[in-house]
Amino acid sequence: MLSYIIPLYIYLSFSLAVLASPSTRLRDVYQFPNGTWLENIAVRSNGNILVTAYNLAQLWEINPFNGTNSNHACLIHQFQNPGTITGITEIDQDIFVTIASNSLWKVDLSRPEPVVNPINITIPAGTLNGMATLNNSSLAISDSSLGLIWRVDIERETYDIMIRDNTTATSTALGPKLGVNGIRVLDGYLYYVNSPQRSLYRVSVDESGNTVGQPETIVQGVLADDFAVTSSGAYLAGLTNNLITKGVEILCQDISNNPSDFLPVPRRAVHAMSPYSGTFCFPNIALLIVDASDMGYEAPIPSLLVPPLIFVGLLLALWTWKCFWIVVLQDKLLYLSWLPPLARSEKIADYEAECRPVQWTEKQIRSLDGTKLAGNGGSTPLRLPLLSQVLRTIKERSMSTPLSKSSSDGTEFTIVALSYRGYWTSSGRATQSGIELDAQAFLDWVSETYTAPDTDLEVILWGHSLGSAIASSATATYLSRHRGEQSAYQGHAYKSIPTEMASISIFVALFVESLELYNGDGEDRSLAGPK
Repeated sequence: MLSYIIPLYIYLSFSLAVLASPSTRLRDVYQFPNGTWLENIAVRSNGNILVTAYNLAQLWEINPFNGTNSNHACLIHQFQNPGTITGITEIDQDIFVTIASNSLWKVDLSRPEPVVNPINITIPAGTLNGMATLNNSSLAISDSSLGLIWRVDIERETYDIMIRDNTTATSTALGPKLGVNGIRVLDGYLYYVNSPQRSLYRVSVDESGNTVGQPETIVQGVLADDFAVTSSGAYLAGLTNNLITKGVEILCQDISNNPSDFLPVPRRAVHAMSPYSGTFCFPNIALLIVDASDMGYEAPIPSLLVPPLIFVGLLLALWTWKCFWIVVLQDKLLYLSWLPPLARSEKIADYEAECRPVQWTEKQIRSLDGTKLAGNGGSTPLRLPLLSQVLRTIKERSMSTPLSKSSSDGTEFTIVALSYRGYWTSSGRATQSGIELDAQAFLDWVSETYTAPDTDLEVILWGHSLGSAIASSATATYLSRHRGEQSAYQGHAYKSIPTEMASISIFVALFVESLELYNGDGEDRSLAGPK
């Protein structure tokens, strides 16, 4: 068996190690016409995606769960064209603010029909680009051409410069004059990218949107446009190479200065992709979904651990499948060394009507080593109607055939059946030595229960197949253990049990889970202890 299992395990290990290699899953959500510049996105509470089409000055809503059909995308608003649209952020439940041609607009999607109105604030800006929500009324807006971050209060209709330093400063390293770009807020920190500096920064902010302390560098050496930030890191969209890079050093909760204190938390992040911001983008082609937890950066399970984990999973699956069929087929299975939940739930009372007038009683005894043995029909209560038919036939024959002289009106016929260890609800695991102990305990119990001074007790062991060996061994052992007591056991291959039992005065048939006392040649034989 090992010759089959070991190669299978090696094959699974190799296959699963290959499958465990990091991979990224992308799927098209909606196909825009070629030449469309997708700049930024926001995600609604219902999962729909709001997309700003920069060069068309359009705001779109796309359902990412219904394929790529055009029916799943709708135009929310067409701003003045020619014009542009850049950043977008949510300030309240389904209420967003977007930047169209350097002016702010409120987009209310909480109503049956979208309502789009301008916000009466004029900012002396250069190029308003990224935008993030500081609180319900304050926004942080990056100005890429002036190299600063504005703080705007849309309720008070005021604005001021929030950050202007070396981290936001402009540069011509990439050609056009460009400074701070994408901007995000998470867990009390303002994060922003300076594309020419190839850096991601963050600074702590209070509830009013004021900065606390100095900006710190989180990631360096990554040429990024926009980004997404989660509790496990920042995902930076490449400006020119269409790559997504994770800044693994990022800490999103300032409770420790040790990055190792933060374990990656699997979390589904939805992003768009375009080389010019958006959150993650591909140029002017399509909006896509990136499952950040599948990018291979979320501390995947080490490849060496995957095969044994899968192997254990398969074993558990097979065990569950086995338990299911044991429960379903419990009436057909005799031997079980263990019982899953809900198995062996039948009771003798379930077959009481089919057994009448025979009455069955369940007794529980313990083997010589203490193992619990259940007496409920030898193996399954389902057999009780069959055993009852034997007693009914004996009764009918005894009433129609004259009994022997030794018989009396008080003749009783009793069938005693035992479930060995591991059978039906008996505990333990069946072994030869264990079953021999069970048989001895059973014979002791029968002798103690049915022996009386005025009782002429005759005991017959009946069985089948290998049960003959157990019966023979049990009988010989029993007689040797009770040496000095008058006892005799007669072995015979009965062809008609009712006929043989009709002349017995008091009869106890021991159905010891399919035992037969038979010498193989059809001849009678006796096993007798000392007189």
